[in-house]
Amino acid sequence: REEELSFQNDLCKTVPNGGEVIYPNPYNDFENAISDLSKMHVTYLNQGYDVSVYDKWNNTVVSEAGPFDGQTGKLYIENHLGYRLIIEDNCLKYRYFDDTASVSVSFRNVGYAPFYREPEVSFVLVNTKTGERTIKSVDTDLCGLSGGENSGDTLSVDVDFSMTGKQSGTYEIYFYMEDGASKMPISLGVSQELTDNGYLLGTIKLKDKLF
Repeated sequence: REEELSFQNDLCKTVPNGGEVIYPNPYNDFENAISDLSKMHVTYLNQGYDVSVYDKWNNTVVSEAGPFDGQTGKLYIENHLGYRLIIEDNCLKYRYFDDTASVSVSFRNVGYAPFYREPEVSFVLVNTKTGERTIKSVDTDLCGLSGGENSGDTLSVDVDFSMTGKQSGTYEIYFYMEDGASKMPISLGVSQELTDNGYLLGTIKLKDKLF
């Protein structure tokens, strides 16, 4: 069993994995299940089989620090299938003499599985008064965040916006991500609601320069 789990742990960093849970037994008790699902990098489960196992998870209460404390085991597992990208840290700076807004965002994948193709990632600078948008697409290696037992790994993404020629006022900077094939937006595992511009990272107030 350990050899098979180790094999799936390696293989399923590059190919998707999923299936069914069958017959209530100690292997699919909640704590054992989340350990093995993590090693297997599971993306999906058949919700119709085995319902008795899902009932067991639904009657289990999660006890851990974080957003799932007090929630059901079933909800916890549902929200960790596939990838679950979160923002670990975020830094926003304005360099006066370069007239540049710099953004650095650190991500973690706390889901069981990785991205199997790179998402399209962009940062959006929005003038809150005029609605004018400046969009910068960036290349990333989010597929390298394999999730599962490597959920502690982080990846930083950096981008600069030139503010030269932009009028004074308030600017908001957003992070946006979508699937390259379907062009559908990809949600993050954060409490903030996804907007048309993406997720708000911070605000810069630009004043008229003295020279």
